[in-house]
Amino acid sequence: MYPRISPQRLAGLRKEAQAKGVEFPLPKAPRKQLPERPDKGHRYEREKVIRLKKIEENMKAMPDKIKEFREQRRDDRDQMRADAKSYLKTEKLF
Repeated sequence: MYPRISPQRLAGLRKEAQAKGVEFPLPKAPRKQLPERPDKGHRYEREKVIRLKKIEENMKAMPDKIKEFREQRRDDRDQMRADAKSYLKTEKLF
């Protein structure tokens, strides 16, 4: 069931009555209570525990990753040197 007078119009009438010094006959409608809930907080605060856990796991795997990286670089460097030597032996530059 809809009110016959909109809340905005009712507030205007109440304000006019107050300005004239007359008591408004209708009481104010009770306000709707919102449920209390904790603040959401900042994203970095909410995800801090997950981020620290991920960092810890990655740091445990770091020695293996470093070893793998160094082996790959060594293999690449050896391959480049071998390619350069074979190029210099087979091709006449001048």
